[in-house]
Amino acid sequence: MDELTFIRRALLDAAMLVQTTYADRRALRYDEKEAADLLTSADLEVQQLLIDRLATHFPGEAIVAEEQGLHAVGPDAKMRCWIIDPIDGTYNFARDAFPIFGISLACAESGIPLAGGISLPGLDQLYLAQRGAGATCNDQALSVSGQRALGKALVGIDFSKPSKRALCMEANDALARSAGQVRAPGCAVAGLCAVAAGRAEAHFDAGLEPWDIAAAALIVEEAGGRVSRANGRALNLLDGAQGLLASNGPLHDELLALLANGAA
Repeated sequence: MDELTFIRRALLDAAMLVQTTYADRRALRYDEKEAADLLTSADLEVQQLLIDRLATHFPGEAIVAEEQGLHAVGPDAKMRCWIIDPIDGTYNFARDAFPIFGISLACAESGIPLAGGISLPGLDQLYLAQRGAGATCNDQALSVSGQRALGKALVGIDFSKPSKRALCMEANDALARSAGQVRAPGCAVAGLCAVAAGRAEAHFDAGLEPWDIAAAALIVEEAGGRVSRANGRALNLLDGAQGLLASNGPLHDELLALLANGAA
């Protein structure tokens, strides 16, 4: 089974689990990793499901994941690894703020994503991409927006968890003063997929980890968009940086200049 076929099948099964859990959130168990940063029993169940599937189909390959102590990047992961975010937007999921949360799974080599997928179970959307082969949502080809005027653009931002929020504030202010519209989805993968689908022109977050962006960055690129670190440096998932800017392409340099002035 090739990587993208595996990702599709694994995410469909994980989405069914999440949808079932979301329908009866009263049974959820959850803890706070830190103030307002939730870990639910569903996060752990989804991550374990994906790990078990990987053990069957890609035994012995390195895994980097958000939960259960798998966030460290060892030497094997720097060559080839699978990167998992069991539920991005856990706060939305647990509090039923709105049904915007996602499951992310990607395969990467040397910090570069090669294949990835994101399920947004609350929206019944499955995004898939393979490097050099384009990106889809529910099997329909994706293409970024052609908007070139920032004053008419929709830009997604986020405020991250409290410990990282200061990183975001000045940059968010700079973007908010120039963009036509600004949204904060509370779910990085949903914001990035909106760029890939042409529903938004850009998304910026100063506090993202590899599992937040591994699949989503590839989906944006394969839809014709551009991704970089906040300083314009090319993205490598394992470079230790956290800021990410994704855009439709034509607005990228203008957005980078705003971020630089906003001390991102």
